[in-house]
Amino acid sequence: MASAPPGTQAATLDIEAAYHTIPVWPHHKHFLVVEVDGQLFIDHVFLFGLATAGGVQGHVADATIDILHLLDLGHIKKWVDDHTFFRFAISGGLLLPDGSLSPYLYSHGLTEIYGLLKPLGVPWHPKKCRDFAFVFIYLGFLWDLIQCSVALPDDKCQKYLRKLSSILDLLNQGKGISYKDAMSLNGMLSHVAFIIPHG
Repeated sequence: MASAPPGTQAATLDIEAAYHTIPVWPHHKHFLVVEVDGQLFIDHVFLFGLATAGGVQGHVADATIDILHLLDLGHIKKWVDDHTFFRFAISGGLLLPDGSLSPYLYSHGLTEIYGLLKPLGVPWHPKKCRDFAFVFIYLGFLWDLIQCSVALPDDKCQKYLRKLSSILDLLNQGKGISYKDAMSLNGMLSHVAFIIPHG
């Protein structure tokens, strides 16, 4: 990971029920009929997992990012409904006589971002959004802008170790694992494969 300028922080924001915020074109609703216990239901918004939903939601998210760039809110990275806002110190970080650093000052915070986005009606998830910090979680990884490192968060590391241990225990006993467990293991290993080779 390249070195970030001193004082760089990131905030993470997640769109609540991102696919459910995208209305389906009325002429396409008859393609989204679902039968449950003999009753037919029509979805008026995109279903999570629908092949075309990602592209449609992506267009809305890309437009939101374009607007944010025009508002000069710094660098923004997104993956589907997860957004990371980076901000850079405009002053501070000077060495004081006592050996400490003066506090960093920034041009904006999360309150300003929410305020600027309010007219757009973006439904940010109240529990999945995190304020600006030097260390943050994005896409399931722990990013440290001071140490310039990426790692698995401790809780996820423990969860993955428990899952792997239980599967290895079954295999060592000569038992098989289900297709679902094999796919879960594959997904887990694919996720960590991004950082383990560079660890």
